[in-house]
Amino acid sequence: MKRMTQVIFLTVFSMLYADGLDMEKLKGMQARSIGPAGMSGRVTAIDVVLSNTDVIYVGTASGGLWKSESGGIKWEPIFDDQKAASIGDVAVDPTNPDVIWVGTDDGNVQLTQDRGKTWENVSKRIFGPPDGSWIPQITASTYDPKEAVVVINNYRRNDWKPYAFRTTNYGKSWKAIADEDNVWGYVLSYVQDPLEPNLQFLGTEFGLYVSIDGSKTWTKWTSGFPTVSTMDLKIHPREHDLVIGTFGRAAYILDDIRALREMASSNEDLMKKRLHFFEPPVAVLSINRQASGTRFEANAIFSGQNRKRGAMLTFVYNPGKKKTETKKREDSGIKKDDAKKKKEKVKLEVLDSDGKIIRTVKYDVEPGVNRIYWDLRRKGVRSPNTPKPKPDAKEPGGPAVLPGEYTVRLSHGKESASQVVNVITDPRVGIVVRNIENLQPIYKQQMLLSSKVTEAMDRIRQSKSTVASINKMLDVKKNESHKAIQKKGKAMTDSLKILEELIVNPRGKQGIVRNPNILSATVGTVNRYLFSNLSGPNKSHEYLMVKAKRESEQVLTKVNLFFDNEWQKYQSEVENANLSLFKNYEPIKIE
Repeated sequence: MKRMTQVIFLTVFSMLYADGLDMEKLKGMQARSIGPAGMSGRVTAIDVVLSNTDVIYVGTASGGLWKSESGGIKWEPIFDDQKAASIGDVAVDPTNPDVIWVGTDDGNVQLTQDRGKTWENVSKRIFGPPDGSWIPQITASTYDPKEAVVVINNYRRNDWKPYAFRTTNYGKSWKAIADEDNVWGYVLSYVQDPLEPNLQFLGTEFGLYVSIDGSKTWTKWTSGFPTVSTMDLKIHPREHDLVIGTFGRAAYILDDIRALREMASSNEDLMKKRLHFFEPPVAVLSINRQASGTRFEANAIFSGQNRKRGAMLTFVYNPGKKKTETKKREDSGIKKDDAKKKKEKVKLEVLDSDGKIIRTVKYDVEPGVNRIYWDLRRKGVRSPNTPKPKPDAKEPGGPAVLPGEYTVRLSHGKESASQVVNVITDPRVGIVVRNIENLQPIYKQQMLLSSKVTEAMDRIRQSKSTVASINKMLDVKKNESHKAIQKKGKAMTDSLKILEELIVNPRGKQGIVRNPNILSATVGTVNRYLFSNLSGPNKSHEYLMVKAKRESEQVLTKVNLFFDNEWQKYQSEVENANLSLFKNYEPIKIE
């Protein structure tokens, strides 16, 4: 029954992804370049026993294989009885250290099942590549010691066909896992996911390929990765990242391949779901700083592309068919591609342990896989320097959240999906969580103060706009009373300008302007001291908070006095003038 279930699963799975993956829908997962790399020397291959890292095997360019059981202090040859050219690769089976595979540059695959005491040449059972082809890589399976994949190439004799073979019986037989129909260029590297056997990656002279059906089909990976010699592939066991070494284009990382892993293990076509949220990785409240001496690097220093900060969130989105819009386009004769494309948005909500929404952000999305980042901040308050936003503007970010688990909910229309994100402090830095917990009341006071100052600035900006609108309705040429209102409006504008410049920098100044005497700077300084602090409240916080509160009260008193007195009088004069937006029009006649 178990065998039958496996057959049914594989049949259904192969039907789901018969044509491979659609890279257009995987553009949301981008590989990133991390920097140059190089190697040299006469050691051509090396591997260690994972259960005892003092045991090391080294292959050399002269054809020898050496073993050390002392972490490299003493070495002994274990391959002298074999006729071999340069060693191409050596692979110790991770599940059974007795099993060791060795590939050479003259096409031989040697296998030992007793740690090198005896060897068997199993290459004669590999059919396809010409004799004497090069073997640059052998990958021992993490699932079964009987399994291995050998990579062979023959481009040195102008044969550019892809050769990669798998054995499941210690090399007694081999099966090709790639051919010219689905892979372009000779093969250089291979890796199988250690947690999901169906997920595999293949590196060729012309790029990277991925399979989620156990190498039945391959799809070229083009999202963020160039067509380049892909020399080596590794999957990081902790980060779940694919690390890619290339020839000429340095190293790349495809962050968090667990989305692909879930696709490979699922009996559903997840790429066709309306909304599917993949398990997110642990999110780190990382503390980063620029490397010394490279602040103004110009074009002289290469900088790798860092992973974006925050919680990495990967999901599938597919829009539903809008029947009414489709019908309208058909009725009007407008083609689908000609219709104006409106960006679809997915709403992200972050909930704390009490189920309270602490952050809401909307993101533009495309059909297929999308990857967005929550910046690990809760909702903040708008700065006095920022004008009142439009209704659909992004919510301002506030202080960083505390370590813990947060529910992230994605929604689009009636569809929604949730995952839990575990947020931790930076493990490289000794942070006492209680210290940052004790900062939270100060954050709360600072945000309350900032919101009140921002409210005052909104009122000032709105009042200036009101005066400008009233002036447009005045007819100073025909109405003497309007001249008095205009003069009064000028006085209002001048007073509002004085109040405004108590809070923010004057308008029109070019360059970087920092004025520590304005209120927004005083209130903002508290936030900057909080942001960079990891040791808890201190005397600086207390002093700055008292100073900010005192100066805010002084400025807000002046603002309130203005609106209670001068503005009220101006408002009464305008209302008594019975100003109207409407004009009297004479009939239009043709003489």
